[in-house]
Amino acid sequence: MKKPKVAVLGSSQLIFSLKELGFDLVGQAEADIIISDGSTFSPSTISGKSFVGIGSSAMRAVKNSGVLPGLDYAATGNGHEGLIKAVVNDHVLTSGYQKDELLYTTWGAWITSVPEDAEVLATFSNSDDFYVAGWWPKHEKAKGQILAITKNFEDSTITLFANDLAFRAHTQYSYRLLANSIYASVGTEVLKKGKGKVNGKEVKAENNKADKSFFEIGRDRD
Repeated sequence: MKKPKVAVLGSSQLIFSLKELGFDLVGQAEADIIISDGSTFSPSTISGKSFVGIGSSAMRAVKNSGVLPGLDYAATGNGHEGLIKAVVNDHVLTSGYQKDELLYTTWGAWITSVPEDAEVLATFSNSDDFYVAGWWPKHEKAKGQILAITKNFEDSTITLFANDLAFRAHTQYSYRLLANSIYASVGTEVLKKGKGKVNGKEVKAENNKADKSFFEIGRDRD
């Protein structure tokens, strides 16, 4: 597997987090994957690449471009934040996570409509106590809604997260979602239900068998 080249559109906190993870940041033309938490999206720049959009600004840009008919989202407001219970589906992009997880958001957003053939990666829990802590007025609207999706688009893959993966570089537990997306961008094909091919070799994600990261070990200490 070659080391992926990553282009970033958006915030300095996203740039910092990706550098912290050790990825090489390049211009869009050279990149294997473009990651954005900003409001810029151009379909012409993602040919042959993967694109990851984070938060409502990126989702709005993708929606307005018209490349994913059927995509829609809702939000109460940027800056509405909190720790939420999520249900994570088995997929190569979610490898290393359990079915029931705690994730963080600061966008106050969720996906309301999914394009045809898109795969749902995660949802907000449908339990009444899905919202654990934070400041998110009207957060109850997000209960049971979609949190993340991925879809092939021509010779590209577009993945959208309604939650924040790099807020102030303190959401390290979400870094694996970034890393999974980046490494998948250099595979030849991403298949359904956690399967994929990297350099012609088929791989299968086994969520329950991934080793714990440094951050998870620290989180789980007594």
